[in-house]
Amino acid sequence: MPPDAAPHKNHLHLADDILEGAEAIADFLFCGTSDHERGRNRRKVYYLAENCQLPFFRLGAILCVRKSVLLDFIASQEVRVVPPREYRRRVRHGGITARDDLEQGGKTGTGTGS
Repeated sequence: MPPDAAPHKNHLHLADDILEGAEAIADFLFCGTSDHERGRNRRKVYYLAENCQLPFFRLGAILCVRKSVLLDFIASQEVRVVPPREYRRRVRHGGITARDDLEQGGKTGTGTGS
């Protein structure tokens, strides 16, 4: 077999793994929705792609996603550590920085007055 030839079975799996078009991607992500919601969900897919929040590629003008890559991406997002809401609010509004919080043992800005 030439070194640049891929095994035939990979081609079959690749074809089964690709979702072509925003509507197909939306159906995969948001299955079981009404006709009214389908248009909104398709728009959500375009929005996520435009903001680099979706692992996609284009075949010409058609938005495409590999199911396996999308599922891996979702799994990686599920295991991310997200700080508690109160901590994020204080950091966002300049009340504390992550470094200040670590130096104080996580007790900065508790509002206890002590």
